[in-house]
Amino acid sequence: MTNTLLRRIAGGAAAVVMLSGCYDLTVPDNTGTSRDELFGDPQAIQAHAATVFLNVWAGMVNDLPWSGLAAQSMEITTSSDVVHMWDLSQEPRQPFINTTGESTTGGPHQDYPPWHRFFEGESYTNDMLFEMTNRHTKIIDPTTGVDQTTRTVIWARWLHAQSYLYLGMLWDKAPIIPLNTDLHDVPNPTYAPYQDVFAEGVAEMEDLTTTIANQRSDCPTTGLYQCAVVDTATPFVIPRSRTIWLLGQQLGSGDLGKVIRTYYGRSLAYVARNPAERQATDWDKVISLIGPGSGITTDFGPGGFGTGLNANGWLNLGYFRMLGVDTSTGNGSNRSNSNTVRVNLRLIGPGDTTGAYQTWLTKADKAGRDTVRPVQIGTPDRRIQGPGGTPGGRPPDGTIFKYTGLVPPNVASTSATGMPSDRGPYYYSNYYSWRTVQPDGCNVVSTNTTNGCMWALQTISLTVDEVNLLLAEAYFRKGDLPSARDLINISRVRDGQLPAVTVAGPPQGTPAEIASCVPKRFDGTCGNLWDALAYEKGVQLYGREGIIRYADMRGWGCLLEGSLLHMPVPANELQLQSQSLYTTGGVGLPGGAPLPQAFPAQWDPKLGIHVT
Repeated sequence: MTNTLLRRIAGGAAAVVMLSGCYDLTVPDNTGTSRDELFGDPQAIQAHAATVFLNVWAGMVNDLPWSGLAAQSMEITTSSDVVHMWDLSQEPRQPFINTTGESTTGGPHQDYPPWHRFFEGESYTNDMLFEMTNRHTKIIDPTTGVDQTTRTVIWARWLHAQSYLYLGMLWDKAPIIPLNTDLHDVPNPTYAPYQDVFAEGVAEMEDLTTTIANQRSDCPTTGLYQCAVVDTATPFVIPRSRTIWLLGQQLGSGDLGKVIRTYYGRSLAYVARNPAERQATDWDKVISLIGPGSGITTDFGPGGFGTGLNANGWLNLGYFRMLGVDTSTGNGSNRSNSNTVRVNLRLIGPGDTTGAYQTWLTKADKAGRDTVRPVQIGTPDRRIQGPGGTPGGRPPDGTIFKYTGLVPPNVASTSATGMPSDRGPYYYSNYYSWRTVQPDGCNVVSTNTTNGCMWALQTISLTVDEVNLLLAEAYFRKGDLPSARDLINISRVRDGQLPAVTVAGPPQGTPAEIASCVPKRFDGTCGNLWDALAYEKGVQLYGREGIIRYADMRGWGCLLEGSLLHMPVPANELQLQSQSLYTTGGVGLPGGAPLPQAFPAQWDPKLGIHVT
């Protein structure tokens, strides 16, 4: 681990040099300089800090492992080997094969990239904070003379804590290297269970969010990071940039505080591995962090400029690119990666009012995958199906999803243009997403319009809709059903154009309301308020960020039996420390989900795994 971390530090020094020409401070060429020389330069520290978000962000949205986990959480369906999705999509669920070599089952291509990115963020920020704390380094803008130390410290502390939160949410264990630790003093870090790893991130977030809210008047001469504050006394701005910080997005310190609290608050719910842990979430704390006056009030995400960022590994939009389509296509063959993925019927099926989904579900649970074909559903949910008839048998487009008569062709499993037929049509779907990742048109900062502005727009992942629906769950679990109802209805009525739910669920006082209610359960009966919440969150937040659906299905007890509850430490890391390789997941094996015991809108719990 030490060798790995030190290699990352060296790589980070090179990154500062590469990006210095686009930074608003003058940074000398540090090629060939030592670590101490690099971090002894305040301007190099600032430039280095400005790149770290891109490392952490890549871990949050890379196609590895998020495309595969989207299949595990039944957000998408695929039988393609592209980015090793088949390893995690196939049923019955298989163990995650943890190997250091090329493999079509698991391997470093699934969990190593995000692990690497999060530890890059952790190690880079730890070095910077150690420098500023122990050497009292101040970051002064040489052009304006403004002290930007607070900005750098808050930024670094957030990303350090954020990395630990994601490590705790995704892996069964990881090393813990506390803030203000010289990495050279940690020759052989030990692995702590995910609960302890996540607790480290929580402790750092607690200190950070408390610091943000309260001006410290007793700032000591050491421990500088404990005194950096975000308030009216020390305002700052995360600047707009083409290659660093948040790329095309500018963010004031007050709004940054909202973003930090929202990421922290959602993680308290998303770390749960099972329904008991999800129920035990400190929901009052979640409300205090993401609720009115604390959480975000506008959607958040970085910008993206030019394919060069992706080519250099700084900004990988793989998860978004795999789950959606760009504005230049109309048949689902581009952003749905040339038919290699489609929307899973288990996601949108509860919106069906024709009975077709329930019939398909029963067949899927009782028949072989080579005999069960995808079906067309009918729904009043305008995100899935537009108003009007079905000319030519094709339903009108919804605002997020479209139906297409195209079915993936018979191709090789490694083809990027479809799904192989020999794995069965069960994995096909006639639905794809045409939601643009970036809803506001091309960002004025960039004129790059490659791939329909794919790289020139804001990439939204943290949304007000997510906040509303997570708050709805919090109120539901606290017994405040009216508040949960009101929050569910915001996007349900506005975007789905569905009748507002009551505290009992969708209206079902008349035969017509019963026939048209959304969502419906596996047996065709109308769902309740919880079903409406679960359905709303899945449909409304499709493709926003991989952790949302995966963490929800895991914490609600809805993953198929044998699905990953977490990933193992990458084989590459274990090998460096001469530790035995191990795996997680698989039916009846450690780290594998049990038979689903919840979510009746999706399936009969007795039929939670498909029988061939």
